[in-house]
Amino acid sequence: MNKLPYILLLVSLLVIGCGRAKPKAPTLDPSGMAAKAIELYDSNGNGKIDGDELSKTPALKFALKEIDKDKDKALSADEIQKRLEAWQASGITLTAPLFQCKIGGKTVKEGTMTLTPEPFLGENFQVAEGTFVNGACQPGAPNEGNYQAIPVGFYTVEVTSPTGTIPAGKCGVEVFDESHYFQKHGKYIITE
Repeated sequence: MNKLPYILLLVSLLVIGCGRAKPKAPTLDPSGMAAKAIELYDSNGNGKIDGDELSKTPALKFALKEIDKDKDKALSADEIQKRLEAWQASGITLTAPLFQCKIGGKTVKEGTMTLTPEPFLGENFQVAEGTFVNGACQPGAPNEGNYQAIPVGFYTVEVTSPTGTIPAGKCGVEVFDESHYFQKHGKYIITE
């Protein structure tokens, strides 16, 4: 029996299956991005993002407990840089996180979610969008291969639903599978 046709069929199937482009995550520049965050949000010039300044960057405010190593309730460029370096060291570049949302104590069952990258991450980070189905949302950002995934990053959250809305800039999230938050919950829970 000639096995060549079967081998060619198997190789063809593998090639077709592998034809989907692998998504590429944006390149990180921890030092430059951290310096840009301080430039954008340190309005009092003390070299840190603190107090009311944190409300201008909801994703950093969300991650404050994990990033603020000296527990002064402020984020220095060094602390932000170290967090970005932790992302790099993890080897995780893209993830497919699950989100749930509560507005006024009610679970959002349907609607849309938009995740907008914090500006200091740069223009290579794309807006991610998703639709709630049965109370859960898995947003995706444009990428090669059209994978339902987003880059590890800091994002502001916007939700529109019959339950209510969360306007852009009010809530934020750090999407990082190795964060204590994600390790504890296994998903991201946005509440207003």
